[in-house]
Amino acid sequence: MNQNSAIHVTKNYCSAIYATYRLHKIDFLYHSFQHQSNQFI
Repeated sequence: MNQNSAIHVTKNYCSAIYATYRLHKIDFLYHSFQHQSNQFI
């Protein structure tokens, strides 16, 4: 495996992790917001 393909795979791997993290973060914020608003009602 040459250097370029290794860098390419690493970039894809990092962007996949970042996309998943971003989705989960939004999901988490949404759920915690729902939980807080349920307490206020």
